[in-house]
Amino acid sequence: MESEKISKIIPKEDMQRMKDYLKDDDITEAAAQLKEALEKADNVQLNIAITGQSGSGKSTFINAMRGLGDEDEGAAETGVTETTIKPTSYPHPQHKNVIYWDLPGIGTPDFKANKYLEKVEFGKYDAFIIIACERFIENHVLLAEAIHSQKKLYYFARSKIDRDLNESKERRSKSYNEQDIMKKLQEDCSNGLRGKGVQEKRIFLISSFKPHLYDFPKLMEALENDLPDIKRDMFLRCLPSISFQVLEKKRKALKQRIWQLSLVSAGVAVFPAPGLSIACDVTILIGALNAFLIDFGLTKSGLKQMAKTFNKDVNDLKSVIKSSLFNKTIDKELVIKLLTSSIVAAGMVVEYFLSLVPVVGSLAAGAISFGTTYWMLNNFLEEIGDDAVRVLTKALEDFV
Repeated sequence: MESEKISKIIPKEDMQRMKDYLKDDDITEAAAQLKEALEKADNVQLNIAITGQSGSGKSTFINAMRGLGDEDEGAAETGVTETTIKPTSYPHPQHKNVIYWDLPGIGTPDFKANKYLEKVEFGKYDAFIIIACERFIENHVLLAEAIHSQKKLYYFARSKIDRDLNESKERRSKSYNEQDIMKKLQEDCSNGLRGKGVQEKRIFLISSFKPHLYDFPKLMEALENDLPDIKRDMFLRCLPSISFQVLEKKRKALKQRIWQLSLVSAGVAVFPAPGLSIACDVTILIGALNAFLIDFGLTKSGLKQMAKTFNKDVNDLKSVIKSSLFNKTIDKELVIKLLTSSIVAAGMVVEYFLSLVPVVGSLAAGAISFGTTYWMLNNFLEEIGDDAVRVLTKALEDFV
């Protein structure tokens, strides 16, 4: 494989980083430091608090963010009356360190914003999402002001927009115009908060039952952009795959992770099986391959929820998936089989990495391991990233 072809697979900056590590003969130490940094990042917690009046749709929003329906196992309890009397945690099913908190309602007459924040231990939350299903009231504003004074992130979400649109369509079917109604609802929310120091860009019109529509994707994007780097990727990876923009961001984030995991693999340089000439850490490959499927929602539970969200037959979504690893148990036996069957193609990439450094000792082993892991993960990422796009395209075909 010529170097130009390889450069289409491996970005120039990644090749240069690898070359720099290898020429200094410090790959083991560099890999150890990066492994520690990755473990630290994976163990960091992200806590997002959801608050509002009873019946505003807090629990349904939490379930949507976790990729669950209201009746699924582990879903937050929903109801028209207040079901939360103390902060209740709901970890993401696949990413346990991303935790959504259902906070007690704020509609009581004796509500005091500062006392409320103190009661719910505001210090442990990274961001607050204040939900209302009608107009925002003074208590919402007071809470936002208190949150802002503590230098915490906050957002207003006007929920159940789909209900309002449907009611308007039933009442005025001839003159119904969704864009005009959305504009009026946005103005209504803005007017209720205007003069209170609330920026309009922090107000989002959403439907938790249709998270691919209205401002739900914009709310996710705003929160993602505002989070610190160490928590941003974690939040992005657990977002529902309901927009092409989210899918592309996930692909970019995982490409960066491939570079990091490959360097960790280079520091280990383990031969997975007797007679296999390509070295790599099989454990890293197993973990990453499974994680990629989860992050793109290409698991049984992920596809089931997507089918429910878009009112599609789950088998229709499965029908466009081309990856040979879909629906298979990704374990050591399977990974070694894949390595063995693709040894020629992977070897071409490895050969290029070996050309970057003198073929001696741990440097050669590190180059081989890096090249193998990078090729394997990058190849799989492209495969399932394309599958995720096909699945979403299939899911959205009735909406375009």
